Amino acid sequence: MNCWMSLLILLSVGSHGLAQDWKSGEDRPVSVPSLASPVAVHTPVNYSPDQHWPILFHYHTNGMGPNVQLPAYYSNESDFILVAMIREESDIFLQEEPFWRNEFAKLVEVRSELVKQGLQVDVNRTYLGGLGLGGWYASYLADFAMAELAGVYVMAAGTYTASKLTPKPVRKRMPIYVGVAQLETNYAFALNATEHFRRLGAQVTFDEYLGLNHVIPMPPGGPVAERFRQWLQIEANLKTPEEGRRLVAAWSEKIDARLATLEAPMDQFLLIEHVATFPFYAALPAATRAKLKTRREELMVNPKLRDEMLARREFAKLNHEETLDFAIRNRRRIASNYASLYQKFPETHYGARAGLAMIRLRDPVENPDRWMFQSEEQKERFLEEVKRRPLPSLPQGKLMLEMERVTEVLSL
Repeated sequence: MNCWMSLLILLSVGSHGLAQDWKSGEDRPVSVPSLASPVAVHTPVNYSPDQHWPILFHYHTNGMGPNVQLPAYYSNESDFILVAMIREESDIFLQEEPFWRNEFAKLVEVRSELVKQGLQVDVNRTYLGGLGLGGWYASYLADFAMAELAGVYVMAAGTYTASKLTPKPVRKRMPIYVGVAQLETNYAFALNATEHFRRLGAQVTFDEYLGLNHVIPMPPGGPVAERFRQWLQIEANLKTPEEGRRLVAAWSEKIDARLATLEAPMDQFLLIEHVATFPFYAALPAATRAKLKTRREELMVNPKLRDEMLARREFAKLNHEETLDFAIRNRRRIASNYASLYQKFPETHYGARAGLAMIRLRDPVENPDRWMFQSEEQKERFLEEVKRRPLPSLPQGKLMLEMERVTEVLSL
């Protein structure tokens, strides 16, 4: 009788909530009461049930349905359980803490359901991230749930100063990746996110995709974000440090080989600056880092690079000023200052970057949204000022060629 009763129960509830076998490289829809649609779950190709695996929730950008293409590409579909998380189609910038508490509760509900279904989830290694609007989602959720997360990535998005959330304490040196295209509208917000999370105590990797506008950072059509790949590799190999050491050693050899091919002092400087921002850099042998540091210091006082260093300092100052005030008048002022910096140092790399920064700001300055102003009359007065004192025309083609050249210099 008990056996028959057990069979009837199984038939009535189906597989929902019961332990099931999960295979490596499996795609499976999973439903929870709080979400109108199932989420897509992808197990790593090296999955086995004899260990627990980190779980990564990815929030998609506009124009794409829920998917895990980006983290799947950069993780080689290995090491992480991937969840294509569903987000609310609402104006998230107006939402307050109750909204984000509810959104994070949905994530926890999905994670709990996967554990119930027998998936070997390491709940202490929960990551989340997103691209575009999904990146904004991840940024806000990170502020709300820092203590519950092992790491966060934010792409083509950032942090807005006027957020209605009070950030929660961050786990010391919590890993956060922020990636943005050089000409992306959200560039300043990505810079702001970098500074914001660093102030909270996070270890932030900032990545800039040179010469590009809003783009999905993966082939075909987009750049390969090697910093993001390294970021994931470090998190994946927390329990297997020997594999991490092998990856770092191979990367170190690429740096040496590339540096040996560069004759121009500025190209050497750019490469050393570049590699110092990678997640693997801290794991390089101390002697290697000391050698790179010494060479960098020599280049900074090289008389041939005097204008480059002056332009670099002024460019960094303007970058920071962008994060202090997102009001349209401040953005117009900074755009003008970027143009002046380019005109002052037109033959330098950082002068070229300043020129492209002005071009990035031109559209929001010349075609501002209504919400940036208190009234339609205020907007009209601003546009009249822009017409009277327009931003200069700069040689975008020439500037883009410099970014293409430097992208090649920095390739490892």
